[in-house]
Amino acid sequence: LRKEVGAAVADDAVLLSALRRAERDRREGQLDEERYLTICDGVREALDGLDAPGPEVPTPVSALLLPAFAEADRVACEVIARHLESAGISVTIGPNATTTSDAVPVAVQAGASVVCVVALPPFAGLRVRYGLRRAHSQVAGVRLLGVVLDPAADRPRVESSLRQAGAAATCFSLAELLSAVLPREAPVEVPSRLDGADA
Repeated sequence: LRKEVGAAVADDAVLLSALRRAERDRREGQLDEERYLTICDGVREALDGLDAPGPEVPTPVSALLLPAFAEADRVACEVIARHLESAGISVTIGPNATTTSDAVPVAVQAGASVVCVVALPPFAGLRVRYGLRRAHSQVAGVRLLGVVLDPAADRPRVESSLRQAGAAATCFSLAELLSAVLPREAPVEVPSRLDGADA
């Protein structure tokens, strides 16, 4: 599947989809905490078993990824980090965006040029908005991205809400995030969907 549609689209359709379902089922009371954490660990193991998405190309970009709230958000950051690092971007995964931390100012002082607040549904837009507001209040001059990994999100409404919270851009998929973070001259394969590929 990764060769047919590209690593970003495949990992979104398989790994991030598993995390979305686990987070949703946990919130709806259909999945207990132990099983939820087992699924998160399973996605980590699957990620470790995959080849890196591509050759590393050095870039001047450095990113801080902040999981918005849940363990699944943190695992999603790990998936994102794998793709960004394979594109030559230095990545740090910080603490949850909802916690009190000096991770954002410290990362910016260390050279982070972009800060991404990452969340899976449900409540992804609200959680990212809160994390962006916290990050925006801590530093100025860094590019903030809202990452709402929800293909069913009301895009115009979420984009408007996150722009008001300080987001320079809002991304709804791994491929969109890669396009938003990578320098413009770096080519990124960004198919929009799985068109006829077997999962």
